[in-house]
Amino acid sequence: MLRQRDTRKLVTGLLIVLTALAVSCSRNPDVTKRKYLLTGDKYFALGKYRQASIMYRSAIRLDARFGEAYYRLASAELKQGRINEAVKPLRAAVELLPHGADGASAKSSLANIYLSFLEGSVKDPALRSESEALVADLLRSEASAYDGHRLKARLAMLDARDASRRGLPDEVKQRLLESIREFRQADAIKPFQLDIIAPLGRSLMSDRQFAEAEKVYRAQIGHDKTSVPMYGELYNLYVRQRRLDDAESVLKEGLANNPKELLFLTNLATHYHNLGRKDEAVATVEKLKSAGKGTKELQRTVGALYVKLGNLDEAIRQYELGIRTEPNGKSYYQKRIAEVLISARRNEEAGRIIESILKDDPKDGEARLIYASNFLEQRDVNRAITELRSALQANLSNPLARYLLGSALMDQGQNELALPELQKAMQLDTGYLPARLKFAQLQVLLDQNEGAIKTTQNIFEDFNPDILPAKLIRAVALRNLGRFEEARAEIHAVLKRAPGSSDAMLQLAEIHLSEKSYQEAEKAFRMSYQHNPADLRGLLRIVDMYIARGDSGKALRMLDVESKKYPGRLDLRRALADMSVRTHSYDSAITGYKAILTQIDPKSKMAGEVLAGLGEAYRSSGQYDLALQSLERARQQLPEDAAVLSNLALTMLHLGRNADAKELYEKTFNLQSENPVALNNLAYLIAERNGDLDTALTFAQRARQKWPAVQEISDTVAWIYLKKNLTENAIEILADLVSRRPTQPTFRYHLGAAWLQKGEKTKARKELEHALINRPSQEEAAKIKALLAKAAS
Repeated sequence: MLRQRDTRKLVTGLLIVLTALAVSCSRNPDVTKRKYLLTGDKYFALGKYRQASIMYRSAIRLDARFGEAYYRLASAELKQGRINEAVKPLRAAVELLPHGADGASAKSSLANIYLSFLEGSVKDPALRSESEALVADLLRSEASAYDGHRLKARLAMLDARDASRRGLPDEVKQRLLESIREFRQADAIKPFQLDIIAPLGRSLMSDRQFAEAEKVYRAQIGHDKTSVPMYGELYNLYVRQRRLDDAESVLKEGLANNPKELLFLTNLATHYHNLGRKDEAVATVEKLKSAGKGTKELQRTVGALYVKLGNLDEAIRQYELGIRTEPNGKSYYQKRIAEVLISARRNEEAGRIIESILKDDPKDGEARLIYASNFLEQRDVNRAITELRSALQANLSNPLARYLLGSALMDQGQNELALPELQKAMQLDTGYLPARLKFAQLQVLLDQNEGAIKTTQNIFEDFNPDILPAKLIRAVALRNLGRFEEARAEIHAVLKRAPGSSDAMLQLAEIHLSEKSYQEAEKAFRMSYQHNPADLRGLLRIVDMYIARGDSGKALRMLDVESKKYPGRLDLRRALADMSVRTHSYDSAITGYKAILTQIDPKSKMAGEVLAGLGEAYRSSGQYDLALQSLERARQQLPEDAAVLSNLALTMLHLGRNADAKELYEKTFNLQSENPVALNNLAYLIAERNGDLDTALTFAQRARQKWPAVQEISDTVAWIYLKKNLTENAIEILADLVSRRPTQPTFRYHLGAAWLQKGEKTKARKELEHALINRPSQEEAAKIKALLAKAAS
């Protein structure tokens, strides 16, 4: 019989043994890593993926070759949308796990990620090779054959896209058929999977097997009427075939089969809007409001639809209702209201809303982008650029900020700086169509026409072959390369889809002009203006044609007739005043500008622009004090406008205020160091004031590289050559300019000066006399007369 003291000794001994066992277990890394794995799995099952990742990493720290933990860690990272962070653990899992369920799943996930990269902007042969190896491994096992065929089909689609970009139609066909075959094999193993059916249908559409694609989508809907994405795929198929009644029907069918799915009403309203069936669109939105009553975030959808329908007041009301029903979404709705106000040109109201958002949250990147957009709408490009650069400091990977910054730099003429911003926007979001279109436009501006054709071709392949803005850009690039028939075919394709497109009519006219078919060009420009009188571009191009032929009187009469036809149209009256300056009818221009100023808000942006025109008219007519007054007032409205600052600087020069002029040019140059206007004008100022001619030539040549088609910049380069006694170089440029614009007095004056410098007095007199006939400014007239006196001696 044990005594009590002995019993206590026994219990104590047992506790010591158990504690020792526990300690020995806790020191066993295999046991501990399994505990971490199991704990991670529990967190994963609860949707706590960040905590799960921590547990899996703890397991890996105990065993760097723990394949299961790597696979689970990758799965947790993918659940958090951290795709790049999932690659490394997936690679480890593929290496360490046997070819069981997890091993096959790891290979499938890794290949999926690689293909997503390759389908985007990544061009990596090693990644492609590794993807092929993973797919081949999956195809070796019957258990993973479904994923193998599915991924092999995606590889074939990728090859078809690349072959199309290389212009290899036979290979495109071959690869598309291969993708269709592989998708069908995957479907045979595991039928009716959405990740097979949707891309199979798209491959069939790409191969123009429209009937087969329709069968595939219809079979899926027949199998599962709740397959909402399939209705969308079938809708897109019908739209592409221009089967618009069928497209409408499939949306209604989807709604009937899924009455609680509001997406169908949203898409129906958009469909009616796109077809111009406004009443039906509005009625559908009303149905959506009723059917979705009480649905979370309903006002977001309804407000966006009213924006599409052009009912901006109702859109604002819906967003304001959203603030009341969804207080946590206040910032979202305020930003949408600001966007609507910007589109309605209520810029001050929009600015106040965004400023209040930024006051509460200075790091709100989206609000800062809208703020920048507001400045862009007001053509305050410098303020916009400042805000965009601030937004990018907070998030370098924002494609919209990159796109807007590139667009703003283009507006300033800083095209070389815009190029990398747009390229980065495209890389960050390969599906962002506006960035691709703007990039193609920039390529045309930089005379990279072959590049623009390639960019638009990629747009057609990656998005839709009927994207009209891309066709128009492509037509311009083809015209610039002299491929007129191809350009005309693109324009006719646009006009077939959009018969009233002013842009297409204008481009058709430009093709006629390039072919020197002047009557056809004028007819097409006139049709563009008559079709849409609110768009002055066609009318102004006709006016340009008259001026190029030396008939400035006819140009002015045409604008005068149109202005009298629409007496309330300030844009026509302003165009007439602008043209009067170009044709040296300064008194008429001054009268016109003054009349406009009496009818507009004196503090508006338009007032600043009209004052700038008035100042130029005064300066060109030698009324420098009045020019100074007008331009100073214009500067108050447009403090960082390069043209205003340049004209003000020229006026200062005429008044003998050289230091003030130099300061203005330097300010313009500092604000926009790559602006061709600033570069050109600063170069001209340096040359005229006998400054460093090498510096002046550098600035002028940089301006000419940016705007090679602007003849006034070429004239500046030639004038500096003349100052440097490079007479032959100057004559070569000036003779070409005079042949192109024989009625431009400055070009004649400079060519006359060049011939005189070379000692060719007869040729000099001829050019200088022509310069006088073409009504130069008073200052130039005095200089021309002085040179004529020298040529006569």
